[in-house]
Amino acid sequence: AQVTAEEHARGLLFPSVDRLRSVSLAVAVGAGEQAIEEGVAEATEQSVEARIAAHVWDVDYPEYVPV
Repeated sequence: AQVTAEEHARGLLFPSVDRLRSVSLAVAVGAGEQAIEEGVAEATEQSVEARIAAHVWDVDYPEYVPV
């Protein structure tokens, strides 16, 4: 479901690597929602996507200024 029409037209079976973060988030959200539906995960008022996004590692390099 994450492969776009353009990617299909190019013959790709999987989403492009440059969309890896967004596709990974979509897969994780789907898994979380399914777990809640099946009763094996706790449902909270905070959305599944917000909870997952809060735990995603993000590159944050400090800016170095030469002296």
